[in-house]
Amino acid sequence: MNLEKAMKLFWRWGWIPFVLYFGTMAIKQGW
Repeated sequence: MNLEKAMKLFWRWGWIPFVLYFGTMAIKQGW
């Protein structure tokens, strides 16, 4: 896989784990 394709995939899907992580943390904090 070339770098440009990998970057596009990352920008499309790479944010999802961060959203899930921060969402879980927010729920644990009681926000």
